[in-house]
Amino acid sequence: MSFRNKLKIKGKNVLFKWLLSYISVLLVPMIISGVIYKESIRTIENEINRSNQSLLMQIQKGVDSRLKEIDKLSMEIALNKRVKSFITVEDNTRPEERYKVFDIVEDLRVYKSSNNFIKDIYIYYKNSDTVLSIGDPKSSKEFYNILKPQSELSYEKWNDFFFSRYLNSFMPVYFKTYENKSEKAIAYVRSLTIGSSGQPDVVMFFLVDKSQLLDNVQNLPLAEESTILVADNKNQIIASTNKNEENDYLSYLEMADKQGMLREKIGDKNYNALYTSSEITSWKYLAITSENVFWQKAEYIRKIIYISIILSLLIGGLVSYFFLKKNYNPISNLLHLLKSRAGMSMNKNSDEYGLIQETITKVLDEKERIGHRLKQQKNVVRSNFLAKLLKGSLENDIPVNEILPTFDIKFDSDYFSVIVFYVEEFSEYFNEYSEMSTNDQFTLLKFIITNVVEELAGQKNNGYMTEINEMMACLINFKEENEEHRKEELMRVVHEAKQFLMDKYHINLTIAISNVHRTIAGVPVAYREALEAMEYKLVMGSGEIICYDQIPRGDSINTRRGYSYPLQVEQQMVNCIKSGDLEKSKTILEDVFNLNFSRPSSSIPMAKCLMFDLVSTMVKTIDEIGDTYEDSLLNNLISLDCLFGCETIKEMKSEMFNILEKVCDYINDKKKNVNHKLKADVIRIINENYQDTNLSLSTIAEKIGMTPSYLSKQFKEQSGEGVLEYISKTRVDKSKGLFAEQKYTINDIALKVGYGDTNTFIRTFKKYEGITPGKFRETK
Repeated sequence: MSFRNKLKIKGKNVLFKWLLSYISVLLVPMIISGVIYKESIRTIENEINRSNQSLLMQIQKGVDSRLKEIDKLSMEIALNKRVKSFITVEDNTRPEERYKVFDIVEDLRVYKSSNNFIKDIYIYYKNSDTVLSIGDPKSSKEFYNILKPQSELSYEKWNDFFFSRYLNSFMPVYFKTYENKSEKAIAYVRSLTIGSSGQPDVVMFFLVDKSQLLDNVQNLPLAEESTILVADNKNQIIASTNKNEENDYLSYLEMADKQGMLREKIGDKNYNALYTSSEITSWKYLAITSENVFWQKAEYIRKIIYISIILSLLIGGLVSYFFLKKNYNPISNLLHLLKSRAGMSMNKNSDEYGLIQETITKVLDEKERIGHRLKQQKNVVRSNFLAKLLKGSLENDIPVNEILPTFDIKFDSDYFSVIVFYVEEFSEYFNEYSEMSTNDQFTLLKFIITNVVEELAGQKNNGYMTEINEMMACLINFKEENEEHRKEELMRVVHEAKQFLMDKYHINLTIAISNVHRTIAGVPVAYREALEAMEYKLVMGSGEIICYDQIPRGDSINTRRGYSYPLQVEQQMVNCIKSGDLEKSKTILEDVFNLNFSRPSSSIPMAKCLMFDLVSTMVKTIDEIGDTYEDSLLNNLISLDCLFGCETIKEMKSEMFNILEKVCDYINDKKKNVNHKLKADVIRIINENYQDTNLSLSTIAEKIGMTPSYLSKQFKEQSGEGVLEYISKTRVDKSKGLFAEQKYTINDIALKVGYGDTNTFIRTFKKYEGITPGKFRETK
């Protein structure tokens, strides 16, 4: 798509937004130019108006000055003795009166010659009805024909006008020249009153030369551009510099103030009219200018501003186009790259920045997901690497030191030790997370142990955890060179880890510690030592910390002595069991355990042989009891898998005590013929609710209406085993029937028989069946 076509795209794309931005920026100087133009025009208009107003007032003052001279001349004439002496004359035909007329005319000739503004002077005498002037005397009728008012008054009204009181005004008149032509003129009329009647005895007429009224303005600039008008208080034109148009203006103008400016349309043209008033004559002086002429002074500025706006648009548009294209090219290239490499789709109304942000967000999210998966895979691969390192099954193609940085593993020395952790119990902590699946619980468990142990080990050394053979193993690389300090550090780590996990998460661990070995080649040896130490929990018991250097080995044990379990002792225990003497049977069994396991000096093989011998005694005794009483239920009182599933001597001892109690209680119950209804109810409840993970002694006791302790005692007396033991056995028996269905996993079977924790199910199954569920399934 070409750049020109891109500009046509409408919507929210960046190109269109930039175009609007550039246009907005371009409009700023244009707006400023418009404001400057408006202010400049307003300023020029004000300046022109002030200048013209000043010239108009200058004209007005000039005319007023001449009119004042006429007024002074009228006062001078009024005081002339000859003029005054003719007032009382009634007949001007007499010779002596003619002489007076001659003198007055001569005086008037002198007065006229003293002021070129005056065209003629007339004096009207009421008594003699005579009008004296520079020419021959005339009557009022003759004077009316020579000097008529422009208002077209009749002679009678004109004659009455002479008898008005205190005449002192200007009036437009028609003047008949010596060539018998009628012209417009201005007459200044002033009355001269003598006596007390209040009527004018004499009226003086000063005929003003109209051409001289405005001749002093011809050279002014205002007169060249405008029409200058002088109007009386009735808006009648007194004088004008344009005779052709002087009657066309005043009908449109309303001049209410003493001075001002009006803008009116006269005909098809627009005019500006400036006016001012004279305080002496009440005349109005006007300068009427066509707007075309008025704006000629502003035309240059107007053109300059128009040219600047056009140039701004042209140059600004070109510059905007250049930078718009230049700035958009990188985004266009980026969009093309994202489209071709990232598979980004773009439509016409797309926002490029939004698309880029969305694509980058997707890439970052994908990178984060990939990083998370790689981290998980890296953890898995690292765990697998550590497991192979511990087992000594690494391939020899690549040196170990070159592989270590790949898994963020760093060895600061050649001293190594291995700690193995076996989880004995953890279900109490996860009671708060019952909604979690078993796999999630076990994953969280491994996460907790791994973080705690690695943090404690990493305080002074390097520690790396991995899962191996259903246990957790930690490879310790020491920074400490002193051997005693290394042992102290190992014990610190395991004690703090065990204590913290027990207090915080109720996780009970059995921990086995190997000796310290040198070089990486010694790591598998250390791991085997830790496993051997872990096996010794059979003798030491669960939940202990077992060090390899503390367990007895073949060179320190008298293997020829074996274990102590004479035939007479065995027979005594059999007899006590048959008689139902629980206390004596326990005493004999306690003596056997104390004699053989009072000190941790027995080897693991000898301990297992003794366990097999004791189990054999129990089996033979149960069989004999079954034959004696002909009750097949006695065969269920002991389970070989349960006995062989014991992982420690303590567990086996406890299990045998339980069997002794069951057998003895059963025998005693048989002897007493006790009612077995309670036992039947408990068994029924267990069979109906074994799938419930919350099934316990307390819930059964609540349903039956007994206290848990009393129910446990009665059930044990009647059945020979505890309620919890029976629940476990029932669940194990039920689970065996589900292994035939291949669609169920071990986790599914554990949940179906009431175990929320798969590891607990595995241990319980192994306890009663002697093998793990996985091996049991393989046998089916």
